[in-house]
Parts: sequence; C-alpha cells; structure tokens
Amino acid sequence: MSIREGVHPGGRSARVQESVHAAVRALLAEHDRAALTVPMVAARAGVTPSTICRRWGDLGDLLSDGGRGPQQCGQFTADQVARMLERAQARGESAPSLDRVLDRLVAPIVYRALYRWPAPSDDYAHRLVDDCLRVS
Repeated sequence: MSIREGVHPGGRSARVQESVHAAVRALLAEHDRAALTVPMVAARAGVTPSTICRRWGDLGDLLSDGGRGPQQCGQFTADQVARMLERAQARGESAPSLDRVLDRLVAPIVYRALYRWPAPSDDYAHRLVDDCLRVS
C-alpha cells in the first residue's frame, strides 16, 4: 500500500469541496458571474457536473457558499477572542467566570429562543455584554 502525498486532511469530500471552491474563485476572476455554468466549474475543478449538483443543488447555492467552512470562521473568532483576552490581561483586567457568562449572557438569549420571544435588539445585546463584563 503506497502513501499518497499531498492529500488534504478530510478525505475525498474535503478535496472535492476545495477544488470546486478554487475553481469558482478562478473563474470569477476571469469571467462575469452571469457567464458561469455548472459544467464550466466542474471542468475546471476536475469533477462531474452531477457532483456539484449533488453537493450544492445548483450554481446559485454554490456561489453563495463562498468557500468558507465553519471551522475557518470559528478559528478566526477564537483568534480574535484570544487577542482581546491577552490585551485585557495586560491591562490588569480579568475575564468573567464561566458562571457569570452563562447567567448574564447565554441564559437570557436561550430563554428568548425557547419561549419564542423576539430576537434581542442590538442595544439589548450590548447591555447584556456590558453587564457580563462589569466587575462585581
């Protein structure tokens, strides 16, 4: 059994997704969005058109996918939070405890979701965060 070099982690599905997203990015750099077709993307990505239709449904869904996976977004958020916490610690500030975050921030939002209250306004969300971060 030979070892395949250059294979991305995540298996074939991840490789197909990455090659299709790369094809979309390259084609959008060369053509107007309206000129793109599923067969054009498939040919550039080295997959069949049915692969794209099976995974994304249609070209519109593929184009709106954007090629950013949740783990990429989550890692960006985690990096930003880590920087904020480092800066706060350098200023002598301490982070709120997990209990405080759950009680003051998570619980009110979960309550609204469970009891179908309207989504919180931006002002309400800011007040929750301010209250959570306020030193007791």
